[in-house]
Amino acid sequence: MSRSVSLCTLVAVLGCSRASAPADGGAGAATAATASMTAAASAPGASALASSEGPRAAEGPRRREVSGAGGSGLEARRSVVTRVEADPVLSANAAALRKQHGGALPASLSVQATDLGADHRRAVLVGAERNDGTLDSPMLFVLDERGTLLWSKDRPTAGIKPPVGALAIAAGPHGRFALAACDPPTSSVALRLWDEDGSPFADFQALEAKACDAITLLYWPGHGWLLAIAAGPDTRVQLVTDTGGLAWGPGRLLGARFRTIAPASLASDSTSSFVLVQYSQSPGEDRDVDHAVAYRYDDNGQPLWPAPTDLGPVRRIAPGQERITLGRANGVLRASIAAGATIEIRSNGETRRVP
Repeated sequence: MSRSVSLCTLVAVLGCSRASAPADGGAGAATAATASMTAAASAPGASALASSEGPRAAEGPRRREVSGAGGSGLEARRSVVTRVEADPVLSANAAALRKQHGGALPASLSVQATDLGADHRRAVLVGAERNDGTLDSPMLFVLDERGTLLWSKDRPTAGIKPPVGALAIAAGPHGRFALAACDPPTSSVALRLWDEDGSPFADFQALEAKACDAITLLYWPGHGWLLAIAAGPDTRVQLVTDTGGLAWGPGRLLGARFRTIAPASLASDSTSSFVLVQYSQSPGEDRDVDHAVAYRYDDNGQPLWPAPTDLGPVRRIAPGQERITLGRANGVLRASIAAGATIEIRSNGETRRVP
């Protein structure tokens, strides 16, 4: 296959609902989806799900935020909801979720939500979280600014050969929506795109990896999608351009090593740089202390700081709490680490603990 081909060529099986962009002229082009992924994504849902609530899900009892805020240059918000009634969107769509899970709602639902553009549409990915961090029977909703359903997918990973690994969602250019999925049977990571109306646009094989224990996806306007996976103790990152190019070839090993799986958290801090934050092995003799560390890279994946910035020691990170929350306040990135600490991270590498 040519290393630079159009998106429609990549996804002849899926089809293109728009004229495709020119082929990328960068380091490489994303290859077509593997054989296990050639089936089209499921059609938009036919159910008339809607919410009369406003666009922001109300905070209710027993709602536990576990990862970052959505918006430009930030990842999708991640949360765990133990009472569907506490979330207006999930509550309005409870019947569909019950059907998705065989008639009974799970004890808790893992939720990812991201803003899709200036029109205030949102995408929400919902599923029951298994012990290994993957989702059981994930379902996807795209809603307008009033919370009314625009389209849905009850099988957003259709065509990806099971078992499907960890998932992550993000926005895209031209109102598009992206989902990244670990695909263990093919030792690869897939990036699936839909157009703003829910029509399938493209499937890419973004990375080849023997392990994919956790996944992070960030849309970086003007550059494309930053996709990071935890491959055992290592972190591999790829930049997929808007036109499907693999800017970093087979991907780059970035970030830190950890004694266990360390999901990367990503945010852009300028038009030409991004920050990666994760937990790391202790640099000292006290092996019962972990550290949160931050790295800053350019669009070639090259470090912009002479050394990573230590955000501070934390006691041993408990299983299931390895992902750091990244947000932004007054234009400055903030990392929420274990024990409730919030650390500001400035582009020059300076940090400050927020009182």
